Amino acid sequence: MQAATTPIAARVPLFLAQQDAPPAPQDPTEGPTAREAEPGGPKEKPADGGDGAGAAARGLDPMSFIPILLILVFVFFIWNNQRREKKQRQQMLSALKKGDRVLTVGGIYGTITDDRENDLVLKVDEQSNTKLHVSRAAIQSVQNQEQAQS
Repeated sequence: MQAATTPIAARVPLFLAQQDAPPAPQDPTEGPTAREAEPGGPKEKPADGGDGAGAAARGLDPMSFIPILLILVFVFFIWNNQRREKKQRQQMLSALKKGDRVLTVGGIYGTITDDRENDLVLKVDEQSNTKLHVSRAAIQSVQNQEQAQS
């Protein structure tokens, strides 16, 4: 029971109590000099002891260009890959012809029966003679003859 009646301040470690201590009084002879009291604050010299002209040269370290170079290469590869895929898709859509078995973006398999300028007519069921009119852009891929027979 003795520990419960002890005030909390007595149980706080000494180093925590010292953090809240008031700052030590400063020597009145040590104060800001006339140079430090200027507007804009004290003027400090650079660590290299010069007038600061070397700071700009240090900022152009060749190693700082590596991340920028890597980002540019990454963007180039992505852009080039997208351009190549778009070109391949345009070639596939322009090569569509009557009788090709295709897969639409909606997952419907069909055979092209009529090839118009902007759309196609697909025959999706042989027994009921079901036909769909789809946009040329709705074609996802052309199926091989081996896939069409299986």
